[in-house]
Amino acid sequence: MIPVSYIEGKHQMQLGPLQQLTIGLSVASILSISQAFIPIWVVPSVILAAALLYVILRNDKYTLIAYTAVIIAVRIRERQTGISPIDIFAGFFMTAILLRIFIQRKFFQREQIVKHHLLYPVLLFSGWALFFGLLSIFRLGAEFEWVYREFLTFSPLLFIPILFKRIGIDNKKDFPTILAFLLTFWLIAEVASVLIIRKSVQSVVFLYETGHANFDVMRPSIAIFLFISLVALPSQWKYRLLYGAGLLLAVLGLILTFNRTAWLLTLSLLPVLILTTPRLNRKNAIKFLLTLLGLILLVATISYFSLHLVQMLMQWAYTKFLSSSNLKSDASLFNRYVEWRYTLKQILQTPISGVGFAGRYHEYEWIKGSFRDSFYTHSGFLGILLKSGIVGFILLGYAHIRFFLLGIKHSLSQKLTVHEKVFSRIGLFIIILTTLHGLTLNPLMHREFLWYVGMTWGYYIYLERKTNLTSRSEISH
Repeated sequence: MIPVSYIEGKHQMQLGPLQQLTIGLSVASILSISQAFIPIWVVPSVILAAALLYVILRNDKYTLIAYTAVIIAVRIRERQTGISPIDIFAGFFMTAILLRIFIQRKFFQREQIVKHHLLYPVLLFSGWALFFGLLSIFRLGAEFEWVYREFLTFSPLLFIPILFKRIGIDNKKDFPTILAFLLTFWLIAEVASVLIIRKSVQSVVFLYETGHANFDVMRPSIAIFLFISLVALPSQWKYRLLYGAGLLLAVLGLILTFNRTAWLLTLSLLPVLILTTPRLNRKNAIKFLLTLLGLILLVATISYFSLHLVQMLMQWAYTKFLSSSNLKSDASLFNRYVEWRYTLKQILQTPISGVGFAGRYHEYEWIKGSFRDSFYTHSGFLGILLKSGIVGFILLGYAHIRFFLLGIKHSLSQKLTVHEKVFSRIGLFIIILTTLHGLTLNPLMHREFLWYVGMTWGYYIYLERKTNLTSRSEISH
């Protein structure tokens, strides 16, 4: 066994100089030899990842921050075909995180990896879907890289809550640091979305159709709910201005998703957010929203009558928004009805086990008029049943509901600060948004959806530990 010294309180493992030199030479040799067999751009990507990993993976907080950065970087790039260096980096980084958590905590620190009881169903679900995914390699001709890729996509739901085990307990500055980085990442992502759509907006208008400029359809909605909740709290005027600017940027990001479901869900849940805001702060939220709405209407009216391009975009957006009511005649919706019928047909063939990670099903693509094998279905509920059967659906559904109830408990707790209860309430809306997006998307196949839910679950676990420690301290005194 490699000699390792564990420093209490810093939660890291230290290798001796000889071991570090040996590992370094081995990695360098492997990378040098691999240049003969892999594209040259892979090598610097792996070297960069290895250098960052050495610094980052020694601390749970920085691991979480870097993991978030990788997910955002993968999502804000423009659409492209094939595998890019950032795909290699993301896969390498997430694999390193999983190995680090397993090896460090299981063998070096001699502790149980999964401690919270609500994470056991998630662990069983991932093991269940992974097993039948590997089995589908032989049964359905699935490829191993796709099995592993879908497992990595699911991994935030399990391993982010595990990373929250020590965050915020030993160091009270952990959460302010994480929050600062998250706000920075959000700002970068929203600005990148604006720049991406700006490059293609003229062709969008010409073609009278567009895809998603902002690929993360959850982020703007969450930001809107968060800034409204924060501005409702008593605060200095400079912070209220910052919250207002953030809310305006979030609204712009929501528009640029060009996603009808995101638009409808955000508008539908806004009244719920206002009603669940504490009565003393509700008046501030309503007043701020009315002021913001007036400002948006003023800017939109001026832009509509002065800029022809904006006029065309707004007319298109209005038409697209209304098309969501054409449940029988809308072509994209009818195509999904056909897709769901073939998905359900596959589910009925494997109702208990599902097809596993990367398992495919045969479907008819109505718009193109052809059959194909597909990994994806536009339904979160059917997607879980497809990948893991009834067993996996029950396991994941149980954890999802229990964490939602835990969030309600924290939102009503008198032992938490005002800001902690605000973040807890936003976590509830994240769970609701993810569930409702599952009507038209498959969150199981979107890493950013699972990252949001994983962060929410991890935060609830942290709050539970904090309240338990507070209760024990009160009892001892």
